[in-house]
Amino acid sequence: METAEEKENAVLAIATMEKGQAAAEKRLNEEWKASQGWEQLQALELAAFSTQRYAEKDHNAPKQWILQNHRGKKFKLEHYQRGEGKGVDSWRYVKCVAHPLLWPACREQIQHNAKFVLMEDNAPAHDSSFTNGQRAKEGIEKVDWPPNSPEFNPIEHISTLMKS
Repeated sequence: METAEEKENAVLAIATMEKGQAAAEKRLNEEWKASQGWEQLQALELAAFSTQRYAEKDHNAPKQWILQNHRGKKFKLEHYQRGEGKGVDSWRYVKCVAHPLLWPACREQIQHNAKFVLMEDNAPAHDSSFTNGQRAKEGIEKVDWPPNSPEFNPIEHISTLMKS
């Protein structure tokens, strides 16, 4: 079980991480607005908007929705939120299982086999944006397989062979 002190430390660490996310998101969007690609997108969207407004005069024309990326908000980084306290959330999984135990073992396997790929199920803690981002920072690749599909799970075929 997570102690009150561990919960408090997690809240502080997440708040610090969130400040960094907000600053990074702002910086990326400012760089986007300063780029030539933004100016081109703005011109395209404004031209499309003008065409749409002209077409709206003809009431039989279908309505089209225009994405307004030219307003300068191309990047929206995901923010992390803790779970409701039911089970292991991704913060606890990364801090207590993956970072100290699983990922060092994975890096050791990668040294022996460069094609090593980690296989986890699609439990929320294993497949959250936070966990995936931290795993990517560690340089560990994960098998991408659909949820609730044992036919696509390679281990199911191996266990069938072992049983026979």
